[in-house]
Amino acid sequence: MNAQPRKQAIDLALALLRYRHQPSQAVAERANHHTHLSGLDWQHLIAFTSSHFVLPAIARPLARLYPGSRKRPEAVNFVLDMRDQNACRNRQLKASLLDISAQLNTVAITPVALKGAAFLLDDPESVAPWRFMGDIDLLVHEHELEQSVAAVEKLGFTRSQEDYDPETQAHFPPLISPCETYSIELHTRLFGLDDYDISVGGLRAQSTPAPSSPAAINLPSRQHRIAHALAHAQLHNRNFVSRRLVLKDLVDLSQLTAGDCQQACLLAAMSLFRKASTAVAVNALVATWSSLTHADPPHPVTAAEQKWQQSSQARLYWSKSRALFNLPLDLARLELFRTQTERGHVRRRAAQATSPSAFRSAAQNFSHKQTTRFWNG
Repeated sequence: MNAQPRKQAIDLALALLRYRHQPSQAVAERANHHTHLSGLDWQHLIAFTSSHFVLPAIARPLARLYPGSRKRPEAVNFVLDMRDQNACRNRQLKASLLDISAQLNTVAITPVALKGAAFLLDDPESVAPWRFMGDIDLLVHEHELEQSVAAVEKLGFTRSQEDYDPETQAHFPPLISPCETYSIELHTRLFGLDDYDISVGGLRAQSTPAPSSPAAINLPSRQHRIAHALAHAQLHNRNFVSRRLVLKDLVDLSQLTAGDCQQACLLAAMSLFRKASTAVAVNALVATWSSLTHADPPHPVTAAEQKWQQSSQARLYWSKSRALFNLPLDLARLELFRTQTERGHVRRRAAQATSPSAFRSAAQNFSHKQTTRFWNG
């Protein structure tokens, strides 16, 4: 694909996400003027936003650039249809979330909703139609795990065939829904081998009942939700060391900092990361988010954060061939980093190599991630 159409589509995607964060007419006009929508490669826009899990998130700002439905390109209607379908799926996920919570309540367990599940409970539109979700994450106490698994299984969920090591893994293997289209992950911690400066006890203590929920289920504080999102993206998914920016993470950040919360909540979340190695990683994502959304940065940007920002943004525009060419080096650098910094990583890799089920699960996960990553080629 010619580089200019690629750049044009990516520029529009970023402008639409910026418009979503700051929905002013000036931003809309700027997006319309600079991207020349009449000659846009719609296929690449859809592939690029899908690979970053933000296709539903661009639907509303995109529709506002075409207020007359009769004159909309068919691709715009496709994006709107995808958003509607995603809303329908999320509505089903929310109903299941409430059913599971009610079932857990019968054995005196009140779960804490994490990540996407929390958005389902506090989103003004009730179903967070802008966000793709593959599973439902719930936090329970370690001593509640066995009871929780049994309670969820009573609703028809079945265990996946993955191995479970409670000492190194944050959650029980996924429990597959009866329709086999989503799963439940019951967490006892936020992450596996490292808490990344986020106290799970502190998160539980500061969580509060979800408003208007018929079942007893708690939501983490906004501070902890932001910190969890930052650590999950940059540290758990290792996007910082991979120099990879995923736009879904920016949309989540925009959603979590909406309204009066922006500066205060961001600063409170960032203050949890006391180690220099974790702080620079999460601060780099916040700096990039501030730059791309034109939000006021909550802190002065350091040279290291700016370097990651520039590198990760440049990678957005890489061609598929260049990304594939760099993949072996990226993987080698990531494995070296994990070997040096993650206790038990070598042992875990050895276990995967000697266990057919663990190897199969790791291979499937790797294949899925790379397929998604290269959708926009």
